[in-house]
Amino acid sequence: MKYLKYLILGISIVITLLIIIYELPFTYIYHINSISIDLSNSNIIAIISDLHIENNPKNLTCIGNFLKKLNIQLLIIDGDLFDELNLRKLTINEIKSYLNYAIDRLGLESSNVKKIYYITALFNHDPIIENDLNISLNKFNILMHRGMAILYFCNSKIYILHGDYVIRNGILAAIINVFSTLFNKSLVFEKFTKSVLNISEDSWIILGHSHLPGIDYVNKIVNLGSWIDRFIKSSNTLALIYCENNNLKIYLVKLNC
Repeated sequence: MKYLKYLILGISIVITLLIIIYELPFTYIYHINSISIDLSNSNIIAIISDLHIENNPKNLTCIGNFLKKLNIQLLIIDGDLFDELNLRKLTINEIKSYLNYAIDRLGLESSNVKKIYYITALFNHDPIIENDLNISLNKFNILMHRGMAILYFCNSKIYILHGDYVIRNGILAAIINVFSTLFNKSLVFEKFTKSVLNISEDSWIILGHSHLPGIDYVNKIVNLGSWIDRFIKSSNTLALIYCENNNLKIYLVKLNC
């Protein structure tokens, strides 16, 4: 019986360690596919994430209306645009059909948006794409990339990824952040991600995934929040980025939708 107890304990420890490792993909996936994008000729950029549109009952056309008011021509979607395409491999025609649906839901057709960068999540709700896709749909030029985008804008580097490369489960990422507030710590998941990726202090990182919005100007960290009431009430927030006198400006904006 004594050896059986040790065996059960050993198996339990191994299973626990495997679960922990599974939830931390960066521990066994040593490289995240990245793409560099020069936006030096852009004026103002909008970034949004965690829309989960198929199961989102909100009228999301308020997003397109807001972008139109500011004459925004470039929109970046930072993962979890969709909700039920988890790791599905779609044909190009299926992808176009889903993108058309997303454009309609977000009211983008009536906006001035011409370019969309869609940075998909690695493991969550977005489809799998093996290579970058450049898609033309009506007036839109859409670049789909699975992994991380590095933006060069206003003499700055901005890293954009969904966040599931570091912590697979968004609920776990949210729990870490909520629990950390008890110790007067904020955006711990985001700070951890920036550290894991070894991103320099003078560069920004923008994430989604946890559904908890926040911005830290000292550590140059942004979480975009979410647009669906799921385990956390939606924040209905997006980030605006622009250049003013050669200084990078980033703000989180809450929409009344």
